[in-house]
Amino acid sequence: MRKNKFQLRSEATYEKLMTAGEEVFCERGFSSATIDEISSRAGYTRGAFYAQFESKEVFFRRLIEYRQQMRADTHDLLEQRFRAGATLPELVSFLAEGLVAYIEKSPEWIFVYIDYFMQAEDRDAVQKLFKAYYESWIAETKGNLEWLRDKGLIAREVNTLEIAEQLYALLDGYITHYNLYGKPLEGSKIAGFILKLLQ
Repeated sequence: MRKNKFQLRSEATYEKLMTAGEEVFCERGFSSATIDEISSRAGYTRGAFYAQFESKEVFFRRLIEYRQQMRADTHDLLEQRFRAGATLPELVSFLAEGLVAYIEKSPEWIFVYIDYFMQAEDRDAVQKLFKAYYESWIAETKGNLEWLRDKGLIAREVNTLEIAEQLYALLDGYITHYNLYGKPLEGSKIAGFILKLLQ
């Protein structure tokens, strides 16, 4: 069904607010960021913000969902490269470089998470939210690893769940070191680590 002008305008507003919100949260943290700053960065008024979201907290949760959607086409791209004849090292390198590009877009995001958790009145609820996000990421990664296994590129006995969890922990460490100590995010090193896990 074709979208009308109002729907298209509403979607454009949503996208701009999401982008602005991610930038402002990464610059200021969750606690210090304001609705006025986010709205202004997106080129809108507070009214436009409240037409889409009830509060900063609701906005933040929608932003988490929005960030998840940014990874939606990873598997399709992986399949395209496989059909084009890519080897396992090449496919893993593609995944690693994609992760680095995703992280470098907003490397401070991990601290926004921590800030949101620290200021929350109901930390159990926030932990539940974050756990759902974590499990979604793990499921996506596990699915990609199982796809590699089904294609005969990795051994049947490889524990895809364990590797997905180890990879998430590794990336959290890389992101923290990148932010705190200026250590670079290197796709080639991450790819090498993944390949060792897959052996």
